[in-house]
Parts: sequence; C-alpha cells; structure tokens
Amino acid sequence: MPALRRRKPKPQSTPSTPYETTPPLATIKPDPDYSPFVGDAAPLPPPLAFVKEDSPIASRTRKKPKLFDWMVDEAERGAKEEEEDVKPQRGRTKKERKPGPTSMTKVNDGDGGGGERKADGVEDLLGGMDEYGPKVVPPAKTAGRKVIWDREVEVQLAAYNMRGGPIYFKAYIERLHRTACTKAENKGRKLPRGPSLYQQPLRPVPYASEFKPSDWVDSTRDVWDSRGNPTVEGYFRGTVPSGASTGIHEAVELRDGDKSKYGGKGVSKAVANVNEIIGPALIKSGISVADQEAVDAFLIKLDGTPNKGKLGANAILGVSIAVAKAGAAEKGVPLYQHFADLAGVKAPYITPVPCMNVINGGSHAGNALAFQEFMLVPTGAKDFNEAMQMGTETYHILKNVIKAKYGIDATNVGDEGGFAPNVSGAEESLELLTEAIAKAGYAGKVKIALDVASSEFYKDGKYDLDFKNPKSDESKWLTGVELAEVYNSYVKKYDIISIEDPFDQDDWEAWSHLTSSTGIQIVGDDLTVTNPLRIKTAIEKKACNGLLLKVNQIGSISESIAATKLAQSDGWGVMVSHRSGETEDTTIADLSVALGVGQIKTGAPARSERVAKYNALIRIEDEIVQAGGHVIYGQEKGFSVGPKAAPLSVKA
Repeated sequence: MPALRRRKPKPQSTPSTPYETTPPLATIKPDPDYSPFVGDAAPLPPPLAFVKEDSPIASRTRKKPKLFDWMVDEAERGAKEEEEDVKPQRGRTKKERKPGPTSMTKVNDGDGGGGERKADGVEDLLGGMDEYGPKVVPPAKTAGRKVIWDREVEVQLAAYNMRGGPIYFKAYIERLHRTACTKAENKGRKLPRGPSLYQQPLRPVPYASEFKPSDWVDSTRDVWDSRGNPTVEGYFRGTVPSGASTGIHEAVELRDGDKSKYGGKGVSKAVANVNEIIGPALIKSGISVADQEAVDAFLIKLDGTPNKGKLGANAILGVSIAVAKAGAAEKGVPLYQHFADLAGVKAPYITPVPCMNVINGGSHAGNALAFQEFMLVPTGAKDFNEAMQMGTETYHILKNVIKAKYGIDATNVGDEGGFAPNVSGAEESLELLTEAIAKAGYAGKVKIALDVASSEFYKDGKYDLDFKNPKSDESKWLTGVELAEVYNSYVKKYDIISIEDPFDQDDWEAWSHLTSSTGIQIVGDDLTVTNPLRIKTAIEKKACNGLLLKVNQIGSISESIAATKLAQSDGWGVMVSHRSGETEDTTIADLSVALGVGQIKTGAPARSERVAKYNALIRIEDEIVQAGGHVIYGQEKGFSVGPKAAPLSVKA
C-alpha cells in the first residue's frame, strides 16, 4: 500500500495587521432573527494560529495556549515532510505519535454510521489549508474530539468550520459567552447561576467590547400573547402583557389601528418606536443598565406625555423590563435580587400567596355571571410549594364538581385558565368554591377572593348585575350603597379575604363607604391603575386598603416600585398581577418576591403562560434555600384587614 501523504498546505503570507483578511468583531452586524451574523459571507475573524501575539485576541488570553504551539508545530512539520518527500510518520511508532488534545475514536461518519478513525495531525484535524487559513471539517466529522473549552476560549475557533458562516459560528459564540462571562478575571462579568439562568437571553451577550450596544437595537420585535394578539418583545426579553378589562386611566397601549391586520391590534408602531427612537436615544445617553431609575426617567422624559401616549406604554415597558434583566446580568445576580436592591428590600425574601382565578364571568366569559373572577387563595400553607398543592388539588376537584352539575362543556377554560359554568349569579359560584374546598380537605386553609370588575356593568350611576342581558330590568339595578350591602352579606357567609374593584373606577363615594364598613381587603385596580397620583387620591379619600400592581398599567419598573412603596406607606396590601393577555415572561414572579408583598395573582394552575409564573416562583424559592438563604411564605400577612394594615406593609 502506498504511503499516505500529507497534503501540502498553500503558502500563507505573514499578516501585516492582527486581522489580515477580516475586520475585527466590532464591525460585524448581528442577524435580527437569531444568529449574531448576517449571511454566510459575513466577515469572520481568523483562526488563532494566524493571529499575531500582540493582537486584541491574543492579548485577552492569560497565557499563550499550549494547543497553539502544537498546532503550529504540526503544520510546519507536515509541510516540511511533504517538501522533502518523506513519509509523514516515518521513524515514529504508534505510541510515539503525538495525538494532541483532538484525538478521537469511533466518530460519526456524517451519514449516521460510526467507524474507527484516528486523528493525529493538524491537517487531519483541520482538513487542510486554504486562503482562509485552516480548513476545518464540519461538526459532524469532529464529534468526540476533545477541545479545551475552559482554558483558552480562542482555541475553539479552530474546531469549527469558519467558512460555514453563522450556523457554526453561532455555537462558537454561545460557548465563548458561557466560558468567558463566567470567569471572574474577565472584567468581573458573571452570569447568574442556578435557576436564574432561565432569565437569560437565547442570543449571546456581546463579548467584552467587541460588540457595540448599537448592534442590538434592531432586536425588538412583535410576538404573540396568550390570546393570539401581537405584543412587544425586546432583547433580554422584556415581553409586555395586555389586558381585556382595562381602566380608562391606564397608560396608553399603542396599537396600529389598521383593521386589515390583526383587527387593528398590531404593534408595529410600538416596535418601530423602540428600534428607531428609544433604542438609539438610550444608547446615546450612556446610562448604565444597572441604573434602572435613571433609565426609566429618561424614557418617560423622551415620551413627554402624562400617559405615555406618544411612544406607547407597551414600547416603554418592554425596554424597561429588558434593561432590568440586563442590569441583573451586569451585576451577576438573579432578577429578583436586582429588583430587591432597587426597592431597598432586604432578606429574608417573602414568597407570595397565589390567588388563582378558577371561575370566570364578566368580560372573560360568555355566561350570565357579572362578577369577573373568583379566586382560590391558599393562605394556610406553610410554604409556596404546599400552597401550589392546595390550589391545584382544589382546582381539579372543582372541575369535577362543575362537570357533575353543568356538564363537560362547562369545564372548558378561559383566558386565565378558569372555568365558566352557566351559573345564575355570584352566590352560586361561591357555593361551588366552598364545596370544592371542603372536598379537598382545605376548609379554613384555602380562602376566596373576588375581582368584580364592576366598571364593566356601571350604567347611569347604578350597577346592573344582569348587564349581559340586552333586556335587563332597570328597576333591579343597584346603587353603590346597595351593592356594598351585597358584598358584606357574602363576606359574612363565605370565607372571603379580598374583593377587587367592587365599584366603578370613578365612584369614589361608594369605595369609601365599603372600605369603612368591611373587615377585609378592598383592592383598587381600575381605581388606582398602578399610578402614584391615583393612589395618593385613594389614600386621602380612604377609598381602599389594597393595590393591584400591574406593571403595564403604568409602563415602567421604577414607577411600579414607587407605586408599591406609596401604597405600603398607608398600610395597604399589594397584589402583584398578570393580565388576561399574557406571555411566557416571568418578570412579575421576580417582582413579587423582590417587593415582599406576599400576594400574586396570575391565573389558574392551567395554561402555560400562567403556570410559567408559578414555576418561576418555585425555582426562586428553591434557589434561595439551596444557597443557604431563608424564605418566608406570605400566608395572611400580606393582606390588609379592614382598617388594620397588612403586616408585611408595616416596615420596621
């Protein structure tokens, strides 16, 4: 058999600059879809073996990589042997051959089969040379080869086919990011460890100073919420929810209004505002992502309207959330810890009581029920995990109860995962919940909360509990005082701990009357819209003793934190809340733990966009405990009780 000959490498000229044929990474623009680079013809940095020692790449390494020497020596030796027309391995036994760190056996042959193969020389590893430098075999041919990922990250460059474009280079960049950004000596940049990694973006963070922030401006896009409507998502994944039952005093959710697309609910204008106005202006400002308050103040000033009507609260909030996540990554801490730092909240952390919407009415359902939500509130659990057990077990028993009484169609779920049986009214729904709680064995441990959303059926100064009936009898419409008596009768008969939006958003007198005459938590949603000005008025009028915190009602993280502090200053309970049009974003889970409010409302334990928040809370609780921290479950301490302040709102 003739001796194997090593292919002669094409001559390589000595580079006059650190990058002979390609520009530095800073000039490479990212692909807006996923890959950090655009097109297969995108300029790529040269392999390490062809970079001068004083180049920017070489200077980042702590010491000259050993693999570097071996690769160059093998390349030079192979070229010399070829020129002298000698056998590549003459005079060397099998044991004497230097396999290097890339030797392999039993690799995939690229067609799904395996075979015995040895890779001893640099040409066998790299597949020869061409004008680009080492020509690397595709990843399918390099399976099983060992590469020193954790020592000198630039060495990875030689293990990928750089001519393959972004497909292979994407993987290189991601591994580079994971390795470099977890080294303390690399400018202190660290990724949060443990469960908090789920908060990180899929695309890599710009490495060192090679990517400019402006390269990532165009990454904002429109995505889908849980109702199939477009919403805004940005880099570092700040995804914005949307409500169905909205207050007239909320910040403006900017929609396109083009009825030919998405029924007028498109958000291309909001996305364009981020990419073309907010992004460039924010980058030019030079504000650190860790300075959340300064960023949000800048965004509010840039909009210049009292309700964010120019740029859109959905555009501003998307940026605000994304900046918060980037700030947490910059500090190397989980998002909840970053939020807690912003709010001045210290450990131990409080996990919230989940308020699970399990029976739907109002605008969320097609039945005759006027009240919008009936919730299970497992205050008697010892921790969040047990609370989820209580809530989910009761939820499934409730499903069986409803199925037995109203048929299987009544167990179809709505926007928030709740059931919509054809009940005659609120009292029938309360009976169903009471029966399910008792059958689950959690009487006294699982309480009930209501979200009435009464602005939906407020007509001419009165409340129409039969508002879905076009022939509703006006003589049965109730005044605010009469409706307050109905609520108080329910509180006496059923184990109700909280009522949200019992009256219209501007019926201040009725609000004040009920709050002064009841011994439970009365929550303002449409009344207060997470707006410090509305909250201040409610405090002055003693209109309620609880705040529903919805970040998209006000449009920024900083304003949401300010609203919480203001409400707690008067002893209010605070319930962090989702919206009916949700996404898989779990920011509110981190926010509820960070603020220590002890309450969260994020739907039934069904539908993945709702369960995502619950799972995030479980991860957060576990992460804190695994790190040796202490977690306290909120129980009833987060709820105000009539004139008595919520214990968690009373600061030492």
